[in-house]
Amino acid sequence: PTESLVISVTKLNAGQAYNIIPERAEIAGTVRTLSPILRDFAEKQIEACAENIARASGAKVEFQHRRLEPLTVNHPDQTRRATEVARALVGHSSVNPKVKPSLGSEDFAYMLEARPGACILLGNGSTAALHNPTYDFNDEALPYGIGYWVNLAEAALAP
Repeated sequence: PTESLVISVTKLNAGQAYNIIPERAEIAGTVRTLSPILRDFAEKQIEACAENIARASGAKVEFQHRRLEPLTVNHPDQTRRATEVARALVGHSSVNPKVKPSLGSEDFAYMLEARPGACILLGNGSTAALHNPTYDFNDEALPYGIGYWVNLAEAALAP
């Protein structure tokens, strides 16, 4: 089976003038995959490519890599409860508990490492993806989000 790997170059800074080769250049970005083995491989390959390009150009490279958020992995019992509460609010057919794994980065993953839980996605209508400059939050989704969290709290506190 094929495993997904996303390498995004999200920052590129080099000089100020169009006709002068800059003294320094900085490239930054992210590596996302669901496979720890593939992540290790990608990190090594990116560093090797940077070093080879620098060597061929007579330049030096300073490679820094920071691993940020871990994978976001829901726990089965909490996911089941979250699904039941959501279905009670909006109906069975409006809730999809079988969402495919996402390569998105989510700091809630730290909470899921410390305690059992579930990261849920609330539908927001047809708009651009989150973190896209044209994303427009649909305010009409707010009552559903509020209702979900109130109902989830009530379910958790019920005897």
